[in-house]
Amino acid sequence: MKKQKATFKLINRIAVFICCSLIFFSMHVNAEERFSSGGLPGVVTGTSEWERAFTEYMNAHGFDITVYPFQALGNFGEASDMMRQGLLQYCTCGPFPFFKTAPVVLGGLIPYLFNDLDHHNRFIRSKGGYIDKVNETSTKAGVRLLDLVHTSGRMGLFTVKKPVRTLEDAKGLRLRFLAPPQKVLYEAIGAKGVGIPWPDVYTALQTGMVDGYVHGPMTALQFKHTEVFKYFTRLDLTWVSMGISMSESYYQSLSNEQKKVLNGAIEAAREANAKWMETYVPKNLDKLRKAGIEVINPSPEEKERFKSKINAVRNKMAPPPVVKFFVEGAKKFK
Repeated sequence: MKKQKATFKLINRIAVFICCSLIFFSMHVNAEERFSSGGLPGVVTGTSEWERAFTEYMNAHGFDITVYPFQALGNFGEASDMMRQGLLQYCTCGPFPFFKTAPVVLGGLIPYLFNDLDHHNRFIRSKGGYIDKVNETSTKAGVRLLDLVHTSGRMGLFTVKKPVRTLEDAKGLRLRFLAPPQKVLYEAIGAKGVGIPWPDVYTALQTGMVDGYVHGPMTALQFKHTEVFKYFTRLDLTWVSMGISMSESYYQSLSNEQKKVLNGAIEAAREANAKWMETYVPKNLDKLRKAGIEVINPSPEEKERFKSKINAVRNKMAPPPVVKFFVEGAKKFK
């Protein structure tokens, strides 16, 4: 009889433990989790493929993530604040959540350091690499970098009226800059950086407020800037990448099992992104041509002139410790 009672108590405790575990799990998973996307509805990019694969994997393992279109929940700055407050779980916000808390992100626009995507990815993802370095400080401020995602090929120079075939052709151009390092790059080639919010760029190009910008082919296609641009000069700068972030308070609320699911989702998303990059990036230049853009390939000698001017200001593109981290990292993970 005593043995039966002991067995009953054990079963009862196990049942209670299971029920409590399920309740705890549901508290964190069944409530809607919001993901602020970095792309427009219906437009497929390397980033949107990452978001799709990540969300599908997470939702197949008990989560309930809803993806909201580009800036539907606010601009990058507002979304970053929402993550810090725990009001938004995920965001494709690029470097914006990290400018103040993790200055290492400023090194992301330093060109000509990595030979190819594999080299770049080793630096980003390896232990002690870029993601780890960002999270050393950013997590203390409430945001965790999950991944740096390739959304397009290498950056080049888009212009509206003036084709840039030589270094001299860039002189005097007014170019919209993405972040301070890009402004330094523009000055190195004789152009001037102009700060314009992204939603206003199309109009600024139309009205002549700016003459162009440096970005990847997919960006111009995605946001229909190809309706205004006439030229794309291939300078083979950095790859177009977007940081995908997560609320640190939400991350800390997850169980170990849920964090394993999260890591599995990141790996699945990386595979989807790599497949998209391999398949579609080579086609982007043809898409530009079909859109009426002249794709300009400067001579090797001319490209070297651009490269020399830009490399000469590398130490001005980010704080010295950041530049050192990138230069040494490029060598370490080669």
